[in-house]
Amino acid sequence: MSAELFSDPEKMEAPWGTRAAVDRENSLHLAPEAKVAAVRRIRVLHPAYDNAIQFVQRTFDKFGRFEDPGGGRIIAQSGGGKSAVVQHMVEKYPKIDTPERLIVPVLAISVSSAPRIGSILDSILAECSFFLTNSKLRATEDLKIPGKVDSVIEAFARCQVRLLMVDEFSHVGERRQGPMSKEITNTMKLIYSATKVGQIFLGEENANLPFEQNGQLRTRLPGMISLHMFEYGTEFLGVLQSFDEQLPMRYQAGLAAPDISFALHVASGGQMRTLVKILSEAVYIAASGNDDKISHKHLKIAYDYVTGGDPKLHNPFSAIGK
Repeated sequence: MSAELFSDPEKMEAPWGTRAAVDRENSLHLAPEAKVAAVRRIRVLHPAYDNAIQFVQRTFDKFGRFEDPGGGRIIAQSGGGKSAVVQHMVEKYPKIDTPERLIVPVLAISVSSAPRIGSILDSILAECSFFLTNSKLRATEDLKIPGKVDSVIEAFARCQVRLLMVDEFSHVGERRQGPMSKEITNTMKLIYSATKVGQIFLGEENANLPFEQNGQLRTRLPGMISLHMFEYGTEFLGVLQSFDEQLPMRYQAGLAAPDISFALHVASGGQMRTLVKILSEAVYIAASGNDDKISHKHLKIAYDYVTGGDPKLHNPFSAIGK
């Protein structure tokens, strides 16, 4: 690792800029619990994440302009940032409840373990307020699968859906699913053809299997993006610096400095979800003690809180400052 990566870490600027969603100056006076929420709202537009966001945004923008808007898969290990992509789009295009209808620009669902096509369709319909008393649609329990499919198509038009995002799609690819996987992908293909709404499926490696089994769905939704765990290097340091610039603390912590950055990589395993958990805990501990910034002491305690504090487990922050 080149020493130039660490030159003046307090003065480093994140290479991808920061996101305006978290107003750092206004968040300085928040309660500790609110500061934790602010940390969890931080989005770091590192290259892989930004590429995924742009891919999804292009699919969203094609609605109504392209007969075949497409879509595809976003593949990542658990904690690799898939759900953050979904959250980004849902926050950017929230539901709008009007007197005439509920508008759902981005319809996002999560697939449960051992899914069936009926449960997936029910989840879609629920997001379109299928169960509201003023809905013109029938109750789902009264419908068989073809009726539910027709209702989804009608609900997409009624709620002006422009993009469908399906998280945890790797459950569909589990081998025990067998023929059910093909039924699910055939139904999603039918909905795509009928609505011309782009579809994005997110999951771990198993999410590829349904596409391999259904060539027609694969050609209609050909995109594939991979989100990776961070290795210890320039990209990870840039992520840490971007977090440092956005954390709701008065002063930066020097997260990209050699000792803290290496400890954070060991502690998180290069996984974004674990990194955010550790930083959130550290901010809560520091804010509860009226400290102006987080330090390695806060990070050490935060790591124990996140992992359970097993004394047999080495705490990577223990040696810092000694």
